[in-house]
Amino acid sequence: MPTPALLCALCFCLLAAAARAGYSEDRCSWRGSGLTQEPGSVGQLALACADGKIEWLYPAGALRLTLGGSEPSAQPGIVCLRPTRPFAGAQVFATPHPDLSRRLASFRFQLREDGRPELPPQARSLGADAACRPCSDAELLLAVCTSDFVIYGTILGVAHDAELQESVITVAAARVLRQTLPVFRVGDPGGQGQASIRTPLHCGVRPGPGTFLFMGWNRFGEAWLGCAPRLQEFSRAYAAAHADHLHPCEVPYVGASARQVEHVLSLLRGRPGKTVDLGSGDGRIVLAAHRCGLRPAVGYELNPWLVGLARLRAWRAGCAGSVRYHREDLWKVSLRDCHNVSVFLAPSVLPLLEDKLQAELPAGARVVSGRFPLPTWQPVAVVGEGLDRVWAYDIHRGGPAGQAVPGPSSASVLGTPNSQNG
Repeated sequence: MPTPALLCALCFCLLAAAARAGYSEDRCSWRGSGLTQEPGSVGQLALACADGKIEWLYPAGALRLTLGGSEPSAQPGIVCLRPTRPFAGAQVFATPHPDLSRRLASFRFQLREDGRPELPPQARSLGADAACRPCSDAELLLAVCTSDFVIYGTILGVAHDAELQESVITVAAARVLRQTLPVFRVGDPGGQGQASIRTPLHCGVRPGPGTFLFMGWNRFGEAWLGCAPRLQEFSRAYAAAHADHLHPCEVPYVGASARQVEHVLSLLRGRPGKTVDLGSGDGRIVLAAHRCGLRPAVGYELNPWLVGLARLRAWRAGCAGSVRYHREDLWKVSLRDCHNVSVFLAPSVLPLLEDKLQAELPAGARVVSGRFPLPTWQPVAVVGEGLDRVWAYDIHRGGPAGQAVPGPSSASVLGTPNSQNG
């Protein structure tokens, strides 16, 4: 008859076999065990995605994770996870229990550069209270076309969860205007559905009367609140911006001229690092940058027809495998690994673009703006005349700096020229 010690050893071996580590087919998720891990040791784990799930049975020691993203050239993020008690916010934890068989650390992960899931991409540089303060008119107008969801409805109630440090707003959604994931569903075309939207507890959200426009972003299939103006407030801001042709989401496409492309390249030629064109249109600047040695060269454009045209042009030029064009909102593109940036955008979006460039670009990066200068930065070089004029700005550790100096075949200019047309 087997001894108790032998039975215990056999059970332990069976537990270890059942908890053997394994990856999902897409290598985005992992399930493993700490039973075979030495106490205090650090296990190595690499996942190929920026969003997935980990189940760590009988956690011991720590896990060192290398998390990759969907972008092949993106720098991997490395984090260290270990059980902690008591549970505090987003820390990885193991639920204490005297029964070993019930010890399990299970959590979802999402690799984010800012490390603050309560802030939307366009609010990363606004500070810790950005999720709570009212949005400005410019932020409202930008949020309506960059948020993961836009719905309008009324507030039914607000519940507060002290343990998770979040508030849940229950909304009667009259209509879903936009959503990138099917988080909200409204039953009949003329009917209403209920939606739950989360926000940090310290914001102190309270229910209020009236119809609101709720805008925000998705985290792990949950909706988080960004801006929530009353419908009348948003309508006023929209009407004023539309009358003044200053709506940040309405950026008309006007292809760069051959002279403008030449001037952009004259300010970037010979510089190392990744080159991107924000609002790349038909891709002519990206293609020209690649041909003159600025590699890798990448274009970001939201219009699917222009992205298709850009890829066709690259294929006809024999560069289809060498340049990349992505259909992506420029406000959601990470610029942290970009060293050369080209922009040909309307004046209405440039103040907000300055904030994004300042927050994300590394020291030593150069920004070239065509047709219109960045409103508050001082250029280091200006090339061309009239509509063909382009401005160059260098990023230093303390922010953009520099004094205007003449570029090749240029007139030296500081500030905004007397006449600009786009």
